[in-house]
Amino acid sequence: GLLENSFELKVLRKDGSVLYSEATSVPIAFDGHPALLLIAQDITDRKQAEDTRRLLEEKFTKIFQISPDSLSITRLSDGKFIDVNDGFERASGFSRDELIGKTSLEINTWVNPQDREHIIEEIRHKGEVRDYEVLIRDKYGEIFTNLMTIKMIEIDHEQFLLSNLRDI
Repeated sequence: GLLENSFELKVLRKDGSVLYSEATSVPIAFDGHPALLLIAQDITDRKQAEDTRRLLEEKFTKIFQISPDSLSITRLSDGKFIDVNDGFERASGFSRDELIGKTSLEINTWVNPQDREHIIEEIRHKGEVRDYEVLIRDKYGEIFTNLMTIKMIEIDHEQFLLSNLRDI
């Protein structure tokens, strides 16, 4: 027998625009004969929003990876690294795998821990920090002066910090 089936349709309208539809077909009996009932819902706005979000995510990922600056994403709640770019790996001497799931305190990058406290306080009040001069220690103990810019961002209803370190 026939089973219920759900699928998406992409339909070209007369004016050339695209209509996306989510459809479900359900087997029924009509006048004693087997038939299909087709239930469709216009999901064009949702599909366009998904496409826009996907494009923005792709752009962000490309920009994040290609930047020569040290970029990182850390979770606000626990300070753990979620992602770092190649620039961060080169500048810090740490591999991405050594950083993910750890905090900057665990890898001992802060030369002056009070800088971190000041930055956290400013982020809590303003949501960002711009061009704050800090001393950062790399994996091998070498110290570099950096300009740090941090912006609070939300990803899937959770707060993260997008950090940019520029060696000056």
